[in-house]
Amino acid sequence: MAEIDRKIIQIQKSTRTILPTFIPLHNELRLNFNWYYNWHLWRGAIAVHLIILIVSILGSISFSYLSYQAIKPEIAKAAGTCYWVGDTSPANWNDASHWSNVSGGAGNTCDGNTVPDSDNAVVFDGLNTNSCNVDTAVTVTSLTNVGGYNGTLDTQNNSFTVSGAYRWDAGAFTSGSSTMSFGSMDLNGGTFTSTSDVLTVSGTTDFTGGTFTHSNGTLELLGNTTSWDFTSATQNLNNLKFNKTVERIGPGAAVITLIDNINVLGALSLENNCVPGSGSTLDITPSGTRTITVAGNVSIPSTAQTSVLNIGSSNLTIDLNGATSSFSMADLQADFDSILTFTGSGAQTYSDTNGDFDGSIEVNKGSGTAT
Repeated sequence: MAEIDRKIIQIQKSTRTILPTFIPLHNELRLNFNWYYNWHLWRGAIAVHLIILIVSILGSISFSYLSYQAIKPEIAKAAGTCYWVGDTSPANWNDASHWSNVSGGAGNTCDGNTVPDSDNAVVFDGLNTNSCNVDTAVTVTSLTNVGGYNGTLDTQNNSFTVSGAYRWDAGAFTSGSSTMSFGSMDLNGGTFTSTSDVLTVSGTTDFTGGTFTHSNGTLELLGNTTSWDFTSATQNLNNLKFNKTVERIGPGAAVITLIDNINVLGALSLENNCVPGSGSTLDITPSGTRTITVAGNVSIPSTAQTSVLNIGSSNLTIDLNGATSSFSMADLQADFDSILTFTGSGAQTYSDTNGDFDGSIEVNKGSGTAT
């Protein structure tokens, strides 16, 4: 009888599980698999199961912790915003003690005690108005000047790239001969002294509210992956270049819309250097009746690519008002649909060796010739 009682107790214990939720499944397996049934008759089975469960839980916790530690720096970088907290005026950009992870906060707290890089957004605000000297090449995701910052940011001829949005509301931005590139540009206030080299913008560009000084450089507007607006606020530009170098995502043309009249004191160049594809066309179009006044020459040069370039409509006038301003068109894939006027006082020339000139020509000169 004792042996029978022992076996009954053993069978009863074998029906138990550490987690009651699994009892129905456990009993189903006991009825259908002998090896499973016999294993659970062994008095040490529950202890082994408990050890395996504990080891599994600890292993999962350890793995999760180590995985988080491995990606933690990248998470911090991806989400990092760096605030300017320079301790003197001016102070150097390339000093981690001049950057904080909160507005007006302590230095050495931005992105793991570093200076802003290509994963960081940069903010200048009213809680620290000390001027900033850029003493290294810079690449950041965005740059925002809001909230009362009235200092000076001087690139000191260093390369300066903002892959996303650039916004300037007050104070002064000076760039010497830096090579500069912005994803978009919003000049809301203050002064922006552009580079004597090339400033490239590849998204919505608006100069309303601030003062743009061209420094005899070139403003290049790229109609690459999106369609966007250009508002010059009729501020004087030196050289202006419309271009396309990358195919847009999805079919159709990338469109740069001219929101107001444009004054170009130097040369105007219209190009499409994009490899041909379903999204390689560039359209330059006015939002209404618009005029681009050009004191220098207008050129639509031949390029190595065969992507389409559509220039304006009957609502767009390109006025060559420089004494000897000339027009040349050599791009086989260019389609000129605008009004071209010659109003300069000297000898002006027209050349059309390739492309489709479907617009009109008007000559309104007080003196000189147009040939």
